[in-house]
Amino acid sequence: EIDLANMYLAGTLPDEISALFRLKLLALEHNALVGTVPFTIGNLQHLYWLSLSGNRMSGTLPSTLGYLGALENLYLDDNAFEGGLPANIGSCRNLRVLWLQNNNISGTVPEGLADIPLVELSLFNNNIVGSMPGSLCQQENGSDPTPVVAAATFLEADCLAVPEGAAQIECSCCTRCCNDQRCVDQASR
Repeated sequence: EIDLANMYLAGTLPDEISALFRLKLLALEHNALVGTVPFTIGNLQHLYWLSLSGNRMSGTLPSTLGYLGALENLYLDDNAFEGGLPANIGSCRNLRVLWLQNNNISGTVPEGLADIPLVELSLFNNNIVGSMPGSLCQQENGSDPTPVVAAATFLEADCLAVPEGAAQIECSCCTRCCNDQRCVDQASR
């Protein structure tokens, strides 16, 4: 395990991180790391916790994140990542927590996210558009369309309309909806 959170570290995450093939936890949040997530991150088959939150990292997220079969917690929030979410992120069959808020991620929410046991999903303050995949939301009363609840206990996205127009994401089951000005719990929407 490597936990170097809040240590004022600067620099990049090197490709050689993949040499630590038995690494289970990598916590580097709240440092001054820059650069991209290395493509070689997908070689860390035992990694169950990856936190790079609160750094200055950028670039696109590598598709090799989808190779992390043991991954349960992925925190990439509060950086400057861009581009779309890897289409194969749903291959992380044990993923329970996915925090991507406060980046520049664009595109749509991959359908594969609906196939994994997410408990927390945070996507707000990005450039993601479209609809939340239907199977991320589950009907509480079978065929009755109301009430709709999130399969995840915490699901937040840019689903709050702005005065100039519609919300970026349609999400009938989000527990918290945001726009560029504020966030509102669903109960008070």
